[in-house]
Amino acid sequence: EIMPSLVGSEMCIRDRAGVLNDYSNRREARISVTLDGAIDRYGEARILAEFLPAAPRTFTEFTLEFDNVDIASVTPYSAKFAGYAIDSGRLDLDLEYRIEEQLLHGENRILIRELQLGERVEVPGAANLPLRLAVALLKDSHGNVELDLPVRGDLGNPQVSVGGLIWKALTNVITKVATAPFAALGRLVGAQGADLERIGFDPGAAELRPSQRQVADKLARALAERPEIDLAFGGCAAQADDGRALRAARLAEALAESRDALPADDDAAAVNPALRQLFVETFSEAAWTELEVAHAEAPTALTEAARERLLAAQPLAEEDLAQLALARRQVVLDYLAETGVDPQRLHAVQPGEADSDDGRVLCRFELEAP
Repeated sequence: EIMPSLVGSEMCIRDRAGVLNDYSNRREARISVTLDGAIDRYGEARILAEFLPAAPRTFTEFTLEFDNVDIASVTPYSAKFAGYAIDSGRLDLDLEYRIEEQLLHGENRILIRELQLGERVEVPGAANLPLRLAVALLKDSHGNVELDLPVRGDLGNPQVSVGGLIWKALTNVITKVATAPFAALGRLVGAQGADLERIGFDPGAAELRPSQRQVADKLARALAERPEIDLAFGGCAAQADDGRALRAARLAEALAESRDALPADDDAAAVNPALRQLFVETFSEAAWTELEVAHAEAPTALTEAARERLLAAQPLAEEDLAQLALARRQVVLDYLAETGVDPQRLHAVQPGEADSDDGRVLCRFELEAP
């Protein structure tokens, strides 16, 4: 049951040779088996087993070692589960299993070298796994994928099979990696996934602060470890936080111009004279008088109310936010390229939605597997 589940019914083990030890017709007798063989042209297989032939689910212990197997030969079976053909790659397996009283304990150590996926294969019932992204995330800088897949199960349950347990473990690994890709990247550089998934900006600004350059540096190091992953970034802008910051910058400019236009001896106003003059120019003298009456006992409140009215009156177009998002996109992509990330792996995409946290506007990255 196990070998077809792992390597597919199409794989041929030839030139088999083996030794059968301690054979007996006693029900409680255990048999030892050693088998060696060749797989396809360059692969090798070795199986060491000890079991009860009368009751293999009561006691079976075996080791399977497959070395240098052409992984393309497993495509007819793997496509059923993953939905992709396999163009090339070499497979090493080191599998250790023990079944005792129908309880399975298995360890699967898998090394896949130079794996190249082919086209998607339409197979009825195939699992819809994000395999291409998962492989790119799992493949190291040498082009290898290394996996440790422990499996546990009760073979006394008719709904449990060895093959099903193995593929469930593999599916879980692929799904976990592909659905939390930044967590997978973060583990390479000692960072949390959330630390690499977003980069923050001060409202209204496109400059990278030192802490955000640190995020970009970690992301660049992680990308160096996973050379088949590309990064997409579109920047972002937050209507509320960035809008207020841009309006505040415009108000500061307008107040500076108003201050420059005041006579040198105009200091009689109870509030900032530039603020008062700009308010009157923007609204009217009557509006200022009405505001003064409403805050006759609180000059500080008058100043704040006037500033808020002026702030809301500053012009802000959607184009202003769009330009800010594009500026953020450019500064991040330029910085990553300067740190050594191949520009061909950096993709400028349309601005995305912004998140806000702790006074920062956060823009999200995306990972792609070309």
